[in-house]
Amino acid sequence: MFLSNFENIDNSILERSTSYSVEFLNDDLFTEKRVFTLYILKLRWSIAKSFTPVLVFSMVLILIILGTFIYSIRVIQNQKKNTRIKTDFINNMTHELKTPIATIGLACEALTDKNIKLDNSSQNRFLKTIKSENERLGKLVENVLESSISVKASPELKLEVFNIEEVIKKAIKSIQLSYNTRNGKIKTDFLAQNKIIEADKLHITNVIHNLLDNSLKYSSKSPLVTISTRDVIGGLIIRIKDNGIGIAKDNHKRIFEKLFRVPTGDLHNVKGFGLGLSYVKSIIDLHKGKIMVESTLDNGSTFTINLKSSKMLES
Repeated sequence: MFLSNFENIDNSILERSTSYSVEFLNDDLFTEKRVFTLYILKLRWSIAKSFTPVLVFSMVLILIILGTFIYSIRVIQNQKKNTRIKTDFINNMTHELKTPIATIGLACEALTDKNIKLDNSSQNRFLKTIKSENERLGKLVENVLESSISVKASPELKLEVFNIEEVIKKAIKSIQLSYNTRNGKIKTDFLAQNKIIEADKLHITNVIHNLLDNSLKYSSKSPLVTISTRDVIGGLIIRIKDNGIGIAKDNHKRIFEKLFRVPTGDLHNVKGFGLGLSYVKSIIDLHKGKIMVESTLDNGSTFTINLKSSKMLES
């Protein structure tokens, strides 16, 4: 602060500063005007320096509040989604289990009721019904148990060396009867030279069986499936191509999600819990492999499995 008049003084520092002036002692008693001037150097820098900590703290606080709000919204949405999925799963599972149980119960009552006279053919028919429904129950329970694989941190794999083509043939044999009831066919096109792999034989068999079962279920006509093998660098690939109803492109990324079921449109006889493909992907991931799908609506689907050789698996 200067009690003086700098109007006639050339001072570059004062020219670059911000000044505030006020006149005083300007009346009849004084012949000379007096001006009080306040010069502030780097005014903007001073203001910014004083407000920067408060501004930074406010921005951080706003970002934390905004992030917490967005996170809370996502958690609520995920909880609603999970609740809906679990409800659908329980409803589907209850319906699936009630049907074979009721059928077995009726067949047992018919066999044990003394008032009902049954010939040998009728008895055999009821016994076959009980056997088939019992096998169905076993498959349902097995599907639920398989789903636990995908939630375990690191399930134990029983690795062994085997011929992948023999495993594929075994899976085909186990499901061939179901294909025959719908006049379906399963063709093979084995051209891979590297047939021997190291993997968990049981789980790989289940993977092939699940994919064949999906090709059967998601087909509105006589199912036709082609399984082919080809050599690739570091292993081999297995392709399972069908003539089913196909999968919309929007659902390609979701089909491997647990409990997700692809909408089937006019096909209402497809049963399941949405666990099969989730289990398949979990097993392939555990073997350090990859699985991909190529599909369009009404043009079938092709699942490609890439399995590494034993040396690549160990690395």
